[in-house]
Amino acid sequence: MKRIIMGVAAVAAMAMAQANAMSLADASAKVLDAANDAAAMSDVMKQLAPADQAAFLAKVNAAIASFPGSDAEKGAKYLNAAKAALASADKTSLASVLAEVFATVPLEYLTVINERLAEDTFSRDADPANPITDDEMRQVSLDTMKIIKERNAGNDSESVRDAFAILMFIRASKGTPAELRDQLIETLPTQEARDMAKNDWFPAALGEGRDKSYEPMLAVANDVKMPDMEEIAVIAGMINDPAVPGSMLNDLAAAVNSSGRSGTPFSKIGTTVVTDSMPLDFTDHDLSRIPKTDGTLPAYPGYRRGGGSKGSDTAVDSNKEDGHQNTYKYQTTF
Repeated sequence: MKRIIMGVAAVAAMAMAQANAMSLADASAKVLDAANDAAAMSDVMKQLAPADQAAFLAKVNAAIASFPGSDAEKGAKYLNAAKAALASADKTSLASVLAEVFATVPLEYLTVINERLAEDTFSRDADPANPITDDEMRQVSLDTMKIIKERNAGNDSESVRDAFAILMFIRASKGTPAELRDQLIETLPTQEARDMAKNDWFPAALGEGRDKSYEPMLAVANDVKMPDMEEIAVIAGMINDPAVPGSMLNDLAAAVNSSGRSGTPFSKIGTTVVTDSMPLDFTDHDLSRIPKTDGTLPAYPGYRRGGGSKGSDTAVDSNKEDGHQNTYKYQTTF
């Protein structure tokens, strides 16, 4: 019973948080602040309902695109906005926020973002106290890619955007399990993209047998040039590089399940069994059952509507002028 109460309280607390969250409309007034400052980005994200967090990041990325400044300065803003958004996102929306990064950041900046997220945010080695097994690495990568692919479907350069996300997981995995790379490549939307990723894009991006280069991937899109990745990383660190508490792979694993849908990690709060924390079946448990009479209530239709303990007396009207109690004219049972 204690676990049930704690679980229901957790669900209620989440519902209250949603109700008290900052609206996306109100958050829109803070887009410029969030685009320029990772701390402001984190502050707004924490106040938004989970369902609005990815949409807010999209607004911030659109604002950065309109800013003046060098390519490196913009790249640093995209990188810091992404890291701050991910670090501050609710666990249930983390995968969606990550998908928004790979859907709305211009392609050329995904070069540095895939590397920094792999190293700073989702590296399997970043949190020794919570090691990621090969099976977990495989599962979270494939499950999250379903959400990223769905978000990128129909997007400009869809295959390349998916490929940058795959590169992030390949780098974060540190090379194991060995078959993960091929499994992730198979998730790309076309056979042409799968062949290019296997034979050209990834060997070049990872510097395998050749100089490291993202040019083969960027060549798919028109008017895209390679940014100065080192300068972006330096500027990002100078202007408030947001700290990420260890690896977020475990959080990402909690946010998706094998069907590639958002999970419900809040249902485990304060419980040892997930089902203990969920609301009772509303049709067959004590006070939670569907209201119905059981023959002992005065409203039970088998009883008369007169006076007495069970309606056995005829209803009367005592408000007559002569003071006599007569049968009440609206009596329905006799």
